[in-house]
Amino acid sequence: MNLLSFNEMTRLSVLSKGVRLFVLATLTFFSINTTMNAQCQTCCNGSKPKSLVLQYNGLPCSASVTCQEAGKWSCSGSGPSNAASVYITVSKNDDGSGGTYFAGSVNLNAEFTANSISGGSSTFPSNTYFNVYSSQGGSLLQAVKIHTSCSTPLVAGDQLGSLKLNKITLADNTVCNAPAPPPPPPTCPTPVFTINNNSSTNAGPVCKNTQIIYKATDLGYSCFVYTWNFGANATPSTATGIGPHTVTYSSTGTATVTLSTTNNCAGGVGSTICPPPPPPPMGSDCCDSNSGKPKTLKLKYTGQSCASTNTTQ
Repeated sequence: MNLLSFNEMTRLSVLSKGVRLFVLATLTFFSINTTMNAQCQTCCNGSKPKSLVLQYNGLPCSASVTCQEAGKWSCSGSGPSNAASVYITVSKNDDGSGGTYFAGSVNLNAEFTANSISGGSSTFPSNTYFNVYSSQGGSLLQAVKIHTSCSTPLVAGDQLGSLKLNKITLADNTVCNAPAPPPPPPTCPTPVFTINNNSSTNAGPVCKNTQIIYKATDLGYSCFVYTWNFGANATPSTATGIGPHTVTYSSTGTATVTLSTTNNCAGGVGSTICPPPPPPPMGSDCCDSNSGKPKTLKLKYTGQSCASTNTTQ
């Protein structure tokens, strides 16, 4: 067995509106997360859906988090890789025939609406097919099937490939909306990515063509876009999403791995992912020339260090 020395020079790039910061990533082992949405409360109540509002957010199939049963939904294709604009069709059949519920260009993070009436029926069929193309008449990037006859949970908030289901309207006019996203964190979180190279120390040597697994910590904000570059001689060379991503290298050398986190959060500014918290309010001066000196003081013990001191004295 040929051995190669694999030195993990991991470099993390946090990208926000053109500003890059580079920090060393923490190397730890990880466990694979499941893809079942914890809030599996179906919108179905005996009535079937007639309208779906979805958001295109450019994610790969590996980012899917859905309440639909295995075999009821599917996602295939390399994915749009956060393309700024794609062409999406929604139809009764996987080849685009049998009724078209939506067809048009959609920008990254924009919503679009699929209506069953546009395809000539009052509600959606058992399966509805979403094809994501590079452009009208362009190459197929991703194909998503969603079960829409309510024999499996249909949940607002599910993420299926590059599409997030934001709103469901049933034939009886019941409306289900996706839960509101969590508020941005008060400070800029630091993404961490992990490596499993089958070594107890996360250091070489490792066997040539041995699989290396990379994964980023999920910070819990769908507005973050993770883009990987695994360096020279890597297969695959790039990927999107938190992972896990399995990579092999074809030749001996140092692997420089870059993880770029793009800020798509509302309110992100400068070099931060999200805006910093506002400064605490400052009290007014109690002393004046007429009231004399203080005789009582009421304080609260907070346990903070001297570095947290904030005073007008």
